[in-house]
Amino acid sequence: MSRLAAQILLFGQPIMRPITTDPTGPEQRRSPRWQLKTAARIVLSSKQVAEVRTLDISAGGLSVVADFSLPVGTTLQVSLLLPPRVGNAVPLSARAEVMNCVLDGRSGGFRIGMQFIEIDATVRAEIERRSR
Repeated sequence: MSRLAAQILLFGQPIMRPITTDPTGPEQRRSPRWQLKTAARIVLSSKQVAEVRTLDISAGGLSVVADFSLPVGTTLQVSLLLPPRVGNAVPLSARAEVMNCVLDGRSGGFRIGMQFIEIDATVRAEIERRSR
């Protein structure tokens, strides 16, 4: 079992459910977001590896909570397992760019919003399927 899979088991079952936002509000995203509470791993260009917790996901990006901040524009590799709908979990590995980073006391760390730069088309399609 991979370390990431073991962490998911340690934290319990991942949660994935839709998030609704006010379309007239200030946050207007192109893709619907889903709440996703699970473990993830990020690798920075300096090869530093860090464990983070996910908050939500869409076909366009991901939001995580970390014990550290990252500058806007940082590129990284993110890996996690999407919880199974039927069958096995779907591994996600994507290159992403940090779009925002704020200290969030409610989440217990820095909330980092990232946009996918490179993601497998099959995985993106699976995220889109789950948002319908």
